[in-house]
Amino acid sequence: MNSVANIILFSGITAASSAVAVELVRRLALRRRLFDVPNVRSSHTTPVPRLGGIAFIPVILLAAVIAAEATGGLGNEPFWFCALVLIIALVGLIDDLYSLPATARLLAQLMTGSGLFYRFYFLHPDKLAMGPLPLGGAFLISVLWIASLINAYNFMDGIDGIAALQAVIAGAGWGAIGLSIGSAWTAILGWSVAMGALGFLALNWSPARIFMGDVGSTALGFIFAGLPLVGAGSVGPRYGLGRFLAVGAMLVWPFIFDTAATLMCRIWRRENVFKAHRSHLYQRLVISGKSHRFVSLLYGLMAASGVGLAWTILRGPVIDELATFTVPVLAFGATWLWTAHRERARRD
Repeated sequence: MNSVANIILFSGITAASSAVAVELVRRLALRRRLFDVPNVRSSHTTPVPRLGGIAFIPVILLAAVIAAEATGGLGNEPFWFCALVLIIALVGLIDDLYSLPATARLLAQLMTGSGLFYRFYFLHPDKLAMGPLPLGGAFLISVLWIASLINAYNFMDGIDGIAALQAVIAGAGWGAIGLSIGSAWTAILGWSVAMGALGFLALNWSPARIFMGDVGSTALGFIFAGLPLVGAGSVGPRYGLGRFLAVGAMLVWPFIFDTAATLMCRIWRRENVFKAHRSHLYQRLVISGKSHRFVSLLYGLMAASGVGLAWTILRGPVIDELATFTVPVLAFGATWLWTAHRERARRD
């Protein structure tokens, strides 16, 4: 994994393997009639095969473990991380097939988040410090961050290509960051996600031939929530966990902003936040007449800007870290106002 040729070969094999695996699962889903049937929350109108996540998530994890073993010197951290991802994916699969209660899903998220934090804390107690914040505070913030991002990623997987494209961009961003800070596992995991998601995107781009399901979206959410702990545990305390959490948030900021803004609006309107809906900004854009491709590309463009912003946060002083967050606030605010204008024009 040290040469450009090896990286290119690894990327090509991972993406191709993912695409082949997803196509095989798609054909199986067609034979078994495992469809995502449209409901009140759906943005599609015809049944589409689902459970694509059971194909590309194992490809991502297998590629990451093989690359980690080839690199050497990473111990059992890759196996521990991948085992937790598989637990979250399994819970998502059960939910896809049998619809688990929300409490059961949340319990699994909190347990795996706790396991990830303590595993990395015992290995790197100095590197996961968050300034003067005690261990309990760092633990609480980390676990809530993990559970929140898992759910946000799941909520945002609602139109063709949007979640897969975000994974390609954020994964590539983490891959570049891992190379820049000298963290082999961060680079390997990030690049494995990017290439595995790219293979899935080939069949998920609009019009989608398969959906990833909760098995895929929750696993991706966990990976992106866990990567800041991986990065912080790989380098000295010169960065700290707090800065890596900010980097992680910036790499998926369109999903975080959309989920947070939608939740706040629903609470303000005194709606039942547990009831299925189509009030996310990306859903509103589709309802207003924009295509799945347009909206997914728009969110992909915003996610791409997050890569540069994440780099600024990682390398710049704290004041730059705070100022950087004004960029997504302004961008998301402008998109929100534009969407509201389109909705008013449609009503008139």
